[in-house]
Amino acid sequence: MTKATHHIDSNIMVNKVLYKEEVKELTTFLRTEWKDIQEIINNQNLDFERTYLLGFVESDNDTELGLLYTEKNELIRFEKNQII
Repeated sequence: MTKATHHIDSNIMVNKVLYKEEVKELTTFLRTEWKDIQEIINNQNLDFERTYLLGFVESDNDTELGLLYTEKNELIRFEKNQII
């Protein structure tokens, strides 16, 4: 393995660890604080304890979007107040 390959592999591992931590943090917020997103999960008849928040962003115009991963290995993109 060359130094360049080792460096790339190390960066990938660091990015994976950081992403896992981000998902854990977002999912904790989902389960403990974000009642409006909990309502989206409930309205979709998803298993709350087996649904994870993979990403969440707020745009400049206050649009809030997120991506859920479900127990059925589905990805659900949502905008607060609607499912996309």
